[in-house]
Amino acid sequence: MATQALNVGFFIQGDVGSSAQNAHAQASGTVVSTGGAQPNAMQYFQSSGRGGGTYRYTRTFLNFDTSGITGTTGAVTLSIPGDTNADTKIYAVKSTHTTPTHASGDDFNNVDVNTLYSSLTTWTTNVNTITLNATAIAQIENEDDFDVALLLLDDVNNTAEPLEEDGDLACGVNFSGAITINYTAAAVTPPYVFFNSGKYKIISGKIKI
Repeated sequence: MATQALNVGFFIQGDVGSSAQNAHAQASGTVVSTGGAQPNAMQYFQSSGRGGGTYRYTRTFLNFDTSGITGTTGAVTLSIPGDTNADTKIYAVKSTHTTPTHASGDDFNNVDVNTLYSSLTTWTTNVNTITLNATAIAQIENEDDFDVALLLLDDVNNTAEPLEEDGDLACGVNFSGAITINYTAAAVTPPYVFFNSGKYKIISGKIKI
């Protein structure tokens, strides 16, 4: 089993919305951290309060250099150590954030919740294994970078208020732990040229296989 280590990871606390659905639709946020053990790396926060209340989502973004992965066999997984909180389930989804090495709050909405990279995964405070689907594997095999976002179940579904009362739902990530893509590399068949019987003459130039 081969592994590809994380290039960079960070999480963004989205701007405050007037409801859970409005919080989900925010265009930007604040980069809170790019390392360490973070108990609220994925979170929904709700406080009704006065003046409309506070509703906010937090999302995790990961970038991997996959230029060396050209083919895989069997399951491909993400290994992500948790931290402290494991209140709900999560999805891995396609991310289109454009700053893999310099986190930007404007990347908060650069997620495609219609392109899931995994099925619904139960989060734990230990090491989490997320099995990636065929869409994610194709991205890993064919592109030099693999960008993925981790979102809470309710952040992806975006159909109802996650909480009946004020509070929060959170899942932690230890960014200082070993965050990796785990895969088995497909066997590479060397190229060859087959000649039938007879004579062949190369006049000039080079033959490149």
